[in-house]
Amino acid sequence: PALTTEQVLANAPATDGAFFKVPKVIGDDDSAG
Repeated sequence: PALTTEQVLANAPATDGAFFKVPKVIGDDDSAG
């Protein structure tokens, strides 16, 4: 059985509606490679 959006996001550290809030991982610096 599929999980509801509420069930999926219940353990997320932070949410905004149906979206996860995550730290930005893409920057303007050249340290990515």
